[in-house]
Amino acid sequence: MEFLTPPTDNVYKFFAIAGIAVALFVPSFCYVQLNAVLDQEDKIEEELTAIRLEISFYKEDLDSTRNKNQTGEDQARILEAGRNLAKRNALQGQKLQTIHRLNSRNKYLPIVAVIGLVIGACMAISGFYLWYVRLQKFQDEITKREAQGKSRRV
Repeated sequence: MEFLTPPTDNVYKFFAIAGIAVALFVPSFCYVQLNAVLDQEDKIEEELTAIRLEISFYKEDLDSTRNKNQTGEDQARILEAGRNLAKRNALQGQKLQTIHRLNSRNKYLPIVAVIGLVIGACMAISGFYLWYVRLQKFQDEITKREAQGKSRRV
């Protein structure tokens, strides 16, 4: 698992790799969080639409049964169904309000994603630049001189 160990031989390389990690993680995290809330909102809105449709059917059934003679059990059953629909409607409405509150909190996530991307990119660019300018140039020169020294010996 040597591949997964972070480069700790110099700070510039570590800084560059950390920048890449930040540039990838922050926007991904924001995207996942925002989509999770939007998916919940869509699901609840679908449920609310179904409940509203059931309520309209219930009202039609109630209007059609008012003219007919019904037993007490039938009236109680119809009233209980109406109450259950009203409860479900109220609960789904509350869930939708909670989702809207979460959406208002999450409205800054795209901004955070862009900021994380920019900061991560700046970290990566500066880390790789400093690594190349301050270390790699000299290491390349040393390697070149060693190679030239070996070729002269042969």
